[in-house]
Parts: sequence; structure tokens; C-alpha cells
Amino acid sequence: MKLPLRINFDDKDYTYIILNPVLDRDTTELHISLSGQEFLLVQNEKKEWCSKDSAQHQNDDLLKAIGRTIALRFKL
Repeated sequence: MKLPLRINFDDKDYTYIILNPVLDRDTTELHISLSGQEFLLVQNEKKEWCSKDSAQHQNDDLLKAIGRTIALRFKL
């Protein structure tokens, strides 16, 4: 994809890039770049997107919001 997308979260604007080459209904992992860092979001059994290494990240809620936004935009 490699297009920069924006999200407003907690009254701040963030820009992220989807690194997956293709997104479809079978996508269960999202690779994104946020502020120069790469993150891996995975879909759990409740169909929610969360960071694979959530213990390391301070912005876990932001990553979940990005996952929800991508899922809604691309109908995942």
C-alpha cells in the first residue's frame, strides 16, 4: 500500500503507513509504520486488532484504534 494515512487520537494527529502489499478479508496481520517505528498488529479471536508485543508499547490504545480504522476502511 505504502500510502500515508492519518488518524486523530487523543486530540493529536498521527500519520502511519500500511506496509502490507495486499489487504483482503483473509488478512490477519497488519504491518504498519508509525513515527518511524514498525509495528505488527494481529487479529485475535474476538476480531479485535492488537499489538503482538503489547507489553513493550506505551501507545497500545493508539495501535488498537489504528487497527479498527484500517479494518473499517478496507472492510477486513
